[in-house]
Amino acid sequence: MTKTKAPEPFEGVKAKFAARKAEGQKARQVELPLSGVKATIPGMINHGLWMQAQRQAGGDVPTAQAAFVAQVVRFEGEQLTLADLRELVDARDIMFLIAQIFGDGGDDDGAGEAGNAVH
Repeated sequence: MTKTKAPEPFEGVKAKFAARKAEGQKARQVELPLSGVKATIPGMINHGLWMQAQRQAGGDVPTAQAAFVAQVVRFEGEQLTLADLRELVDARDIMFLIAQIFGDGGDDDGAGEAGNAVH
């Protein structure tokens, strides 16, 4: 019988990314300002899901953001489709979520501006 060797722990920059990913597994909950619905946002934003949302939107950034919200946000534990999101959720609540995920550019430290991740 062969024993499998345990994976080596990450070092250097990989250790920092791994620690950030582990920390990012913690979701946070926000209350949507208009509907009062509680939405759960993941702490770590998966790049692959963002790319998938962009492909789904065909290059339209606002649609990509809405598609991404539909993919990653849970509304009181439920996932909505993009069609559900468009039909049922007020646009101002969607904008609130987009600002929560991508940043609204209101911070003086540059967070939320192009190229500066908020979370």
